[in-house]
Amino acid sequence: MSFENFYRLIEHILSYLVLLTSYFRPIFGGIMALIQNPYTKTLLELSTPIHHHWTIEDLPETYLQWIQNEGAGYFLHSKIDTIEPTRFGLDYTLLNGIAGLEQGNWTSVLDDCFSPENTGLPNYFIPFFKDESVYYCFDYLEKGKEPSIRLIDVEMDQWLTIASSFEDLINSLKLHVEIVDFDHRHWITKNTRTQQLGLFHPENFQSLLEIEEEEDFNSYIYWLTKGLEQNAPISSTAQEALDFLLEYRNQELENSPAYKLIQHKSTNN
Repeated sequence: MSFENFYRLIEHILSYLVLLTSYFRPIFGGIMALIQNPYTKTLLELSTPIHHHWTIEDLPETYLQWIQNEGAGYFLHSKIDTIEPTRFGLDYTLLNGIAGLEQGNWTSVLDDCFSPENTGLPNYFIPFFKDESVYYCFDYLEKGKEPSIRLIDVEMDQWLTIASSFEDLINSLKLHVEIVDFDHRHWITKNTRTQQLGLFHPENFQSLLEIEEEEDFNSYIYWLTKGLEQNAPISSTAQEALDFLLEYRNQELENSPAYKLIQHKSTNN
């Protein structure tokens, strides 16, 4: 084995060890909680209305503490084991992120998309994340108790309790690498693609890039550029894709809002 191949093997092993150790890190303590800098840690007045008769004061204290300490965004750990199969017969669900309070650059629990009028859900639910037809909600059906967490797939008509409380939910999240190929592009959601790309895992990064190129070219360029900032083999995969774009699809790049990122990276390299 050449020194270059040996070096690449060591880097590959180290990347696995970094991800493996994160399985054993406490999440609720704020270690390795999100895959990017939080979009917002802003808290609003407790009297701020959400939907129906709910206000921010009604939200679990543990959730408010999480937003204040960790922020909102995509989770590093996303897998939750379920007591019954979810769509596609899986024995788990992927909670890819969490909404914050402040509206603007990220999803907020105050957004109209979470109102009962738009979700069609009973008004004792307060959704805090949506992934296509799947809502993750605080369940206030039992008054006077801390809300449990309910997964509601409105397309599949599945109403499943996945945690007894928000803290229980956070502590049950596990690291998960979704192994995909190009044919999976029709069922893997945008949020799952984004969360998984943010892991920069060597087992699925290239496949996810290929799907992103087909589904959202500007997003593809963004993740390609972010991949250049990682260690090998992720950076090597991204560089090969960049070289191909610059040689064969330069016109498309020039028409893309993300072209400046490519120019910047190309100049620096």
